[in-house]
Amino acid sequence: MVDGLTPTTKEFIRRAKAPLTNCIQKFNVMVTDIDTVVPAPGLILNALRLCPIENVKIVILGQDPYPKKSDSHGLSFSVPAGAKTPTALKNIFKLQVAQNLLSAIPPNGDLTQWATRGVLMLNISLTTVVKKTNAHPHVWNEFVDAIISELPDAVYILLGKPPLAKIPIIKSKHVFCWGHPSGLTAVNRKECPENFKYCDVFTKATAITGISWELNVVNHELKGLLGMIDDALDGAVGVATVLDTVPKAPMATPAATVAVAAKMDPVLPNVVYNIPTMRKQTPDDVIVPVGIRVYTDGSAYNNGKPDCKAAYAYYITDNSTVTLGSGLVDGKQSNNTAELTAILQALQAVSVEYGVTAGSHQITVVSDSDYSIKSITEWSNKWTAKSKKENMTLILQCKKLADSLNVKFIHINSHMLEKNIKPGTLVCDWKLNDTVDKMCNGLVGN
Repeated sequence: MVDGLTPTTKEFIRRAKAPLTNCIQKFNVMVTDIDTVVPAPGLILNALRLCPIENVKIVILGQDPYPKKSDSHGLSFSVPAGAKTPTALKNIFKLQVAQNLLSAIPPNGDLTQWATRGVLMLNISLTTVVKKTNAHPHVWNEFVDAIISELPDAVYILLGKPPLAKIPIIKSKHVFCWGHPSGLTAVNRKECPENFKYCDVFTKATAITGISWELNVVNHELKGLLGMIDDALDGAVGVATVLDTVPKAPMATPAATVAVAAKMDPVLPNVVYNIPTMRKQTPDDVIVPVGIRVYTDGSAYNNGKPDCKAAYAYYITDNSTVTLGSGLVDGKQSNNTAELTAILQALQAVSVEYGVTAGSHQITVVSDSDYSIKSITEWSNKWTAKSKKENMTLILQCKKLADSLNVKFIHINSHMLEKNIKPGTLVCDWKLNDTVDKMCNGLVGN
C-alpha cells in the first residue's frame, strides 16, 4: 500500500498513523470481499504515490472512485489509458479546450501527467465496491482530513456537492468550487450560469500556480528545436539564436501583485493596496459593449457575526483582454465592506492594467450592491467633515477614484436564472456578474 511513496510522504503517513489506522479498521469491518474493492488495494494511495506530499500545488477533490475495476486507479476523475473516457472528464476537457488550457481533447482519460506536475487528485472516499457508488462514504474521512490539514498552501478545486463538506477544515486562501461536471447534473442540461461550461476554477488555479494541463501532446516544435541545436553545435547558428526562435505556448499569465498608492485628500489615509490580478489576452466567450466594463462583487460568510469572513472579486474586460482579481478583505469583515473593496480594487486595477486616465476610456462598473453604488454616487455628496458613516473612508476613496475616471455605475440583481433577468439587461452583465459572485463565494466557503 505504501510502496513507491517518497520519504517525505512516508513521514507524513507515520504522523497520520492514528487516523489511518482508524480508517483501515472501519474498512476491514465494512469489506467482506477484498476482490470487490475498487481501486485495487495497491492503488488506494496512488494519488500520493504519483503526486508526493512535498510536490502538491493543486488539490482536486472528487467524491469516490469509479465503481469499475478497469476505470479506477486511485486518482479522482482519472481513468487508465485503456479505459473509455467518462462523460464528466470529457466535459472537463471540453471546458479546458474552450479556455485555452488544452490545445485539443486528449486521446484518453489518464491524468497521470497532471499528478506528476503537482496536481493531487484525491477522492474524499478512497474506495468503493464494484458496481456501487459511494459504498464507503465515511470510512476514510479521518485520513483524508489529515491529508488536507497537511496542505494549507495548496490551491483547492472542489467539484460537486460532497467535497464541499471539507471546506471547514481547508486552511488555504485559494478554494474554488463548482458543480459536478457530470452530464447527468440538472444544471448541466440547461442554459444557466451554474452550467459547467461556465466553470472558471481551472483558469483561477492556473493563474495562481502556472500549472500546465496539456496531456499526451507531441511537441513537434521541440523535435524541430533539437535538430536546430544539433546544427548550432556544428557551428551553423548560435545556440542563443536558436533558443530565441522557440515558440512560446499560450497560457494564462501567472498571478501578479501590483502595488498601487491611493492618492487621496489629506483627510483620507494614503493606503497602498495589493491587487492580485490575472491578465490574459483572450477574453471569455462574452462580448461586452464598447469601452471598459468592470464587474465587481463582495461576499461574507456569517455576515454580522464575530467570525465573519469576507472576500471580494472583480472581472475587467475591454473585449481584447481580461483582468481578474480576488482576495480576502483586510480589517473590518462585512458584506458591505467586501462590495466596496471590490470596486476600489477594480478601479485601481483599471488604472494600472489599462493605463486609464480621466476621459480616456468609457468605464462602466456593474455591481449587485445598491448600497455601494448609492453611497458612492449619491449619499456621499451630502456628507460634511463632521459626518460619521459606516465604511466612510472606503466609500470616499471609491468616490474620488470613480469621479476622476468618469465611471458610470449599473446595478444588477444577482443570483438570477437567465429566464428571470429583467428586460433590457445585457446577457454579458448577467453572466459576468455571476462569475464574480462565484469567485467570492469560493473564497469564503459559501
